[in-house]
Amino acid sequence: MAQNIDDMRTHIDDIDRQIHDLILQRSKYVKDIGAYKREHNLDICVPSREAQLIRKLSENHKGALNLHTLIQVWRELIAGFTLIQKDMRVAIALDADTQSHKYHLFDHARDYFGSAFPMIEAKDSQNAINLLRENKVDFAVVPMAENATDQSYPWWMHFNEDLDQPARILVKLPFQPHLNSEKNDYKALVLGLVEFKSSGDDNSFIFLDLDQQISRGRIIDLAKEHDISVISLATNQKYNDQRSYHLVEVTGYLDADHSSFTQFVDAFNDPQIKAYIAGGYPVLHKDS
Repeated sequence: MAQNIDDMRTHIDDIDRQIHDLILQRSKYVKDIGAYKREHNLDICVPSREAQLIRKLSENHKGALNLHTLIQVWRELIAGFTLIQKDMRVAIALDADTQSHKYHLFDHARDYFGSAFPMIEAKDSQNAINLLRENKVDFAVVPMAENATDQSYPWWMHFNEDLDQPARILVKLPFQPHLNSEKNDYKALVLGLVEFKSSGDDNSFIFLDLDQQISRGRIIDLAKEHDISVISLATNQKYNDQRSYHLVEVTGYLDADHSSFTQFVDAFNDPQIKAYIAGGYPVLHKDS
């Protein structure tokens, strides 16, 4: 016998109560985990772990509910649970050249961190990175190297300045393709002071300080010879400097001990080379 609308609404109300009860139970465990992390000096926010949770949801999802909506609901929950463990803030870099994309940056950040996550405006990318290094914020959102049009001294060149407390790339935004396709064209990165860990499906960034005689083509060719596939390559040089600086986005997870990385670096035969993994990001979709 077909149910009437009042019966169906009663079932929905029951499900809503169950969902709320489960959220409350999860909150209790999250609070306990937060206390354990603080006691053992563990990172509160672990992007790789969050990406694994989202992938499991995506793999198991079926039915009428749009997957994009489900992921956004879960991102909001993750943000709320994170704030139970620790008060956290994120700085949004508003460089002069990114002002026209201000709302894209904030939309990307809110989609990832959630609407309850406190966000502050930084006057530019360097200011956002400084706030991060001074522990005044926990994360900084900056434009992708290709979107940072201040070519005199873009933010990513500052990776070379503080190796004692290095900022690391942790997430690429948008984390999932936005329903507004125009916003997908503007990419941003989340920086933090925590270790870049593998989520099981990741891409990486390599920072290179090289003799200026080494060309971009040479970098790409050597990468290919050592089974490293280049996605993007940003290049810059300080005025009156004999060195060139490169931020290389590559497929797959790399760490400093990875044989492909060490052999790639050795192949330049540059005795003054500085090279290290600048971080990376989890890949949620194959077209990310």
